Amino acid sequence: MTEWKEGSYMMKWLPFRKLSVAGFSLFQKLLVVFLIAIIPILIVSTLINRSGERTISEEITRSLQSNAHFYLSTFELEMDRIFRMKQQYILDNEVQSLRLFHMIYSDSDDVAAIQGIERRLQQFKDSSLFVESISLLIPELDVMIWNDRVIRGLPKKRAKLC
Repeated sequence: MTEWKEGSYMMKWLPFRKLSVAGFSLFQKLLVVFLIAIIPILIVSTLINRSGERTISEEITRSLQSNAHFYLSTFELEMDRIFRMKQQYILDNEVQSLRLFHMIYSDSDDVAAIQGIERRLQQFKDSSLFVESISLLIPELDVMIWNDRVIRGLPKKRAKLC
């Protein structure tokens, strides 16, 4: 049987050899033991921290994407609704009657029809988060009806631009 000696062939391949600790003070020995115990804990906690950071970052990104998608789809639906309402107002019976028959309407009928249109424009404005004000130009009457006011006698340039 062969004895294992420090200088033997097999001892050279071992990853750790017996160290002489005779020259170290008690404080140095405790410090080395503390570092040997604490370094793996620090490494594991750093890895866990990075993993948690990555997970939270991914969750925040998904949440922001979800919110952006929701708000974009809400905006698209609202814009679609606004365009449909615009078509309805253009083809509205009361607006068409006022445009076509304003000459035979009495002043009180004119005012009542304009107020009805103004009231509906205000309701439309109130029902949408994206509409700040809304107006309807009726060039035959030379009138612009806003949701909160009526302007009569428009300048010719403005009537052509609108």
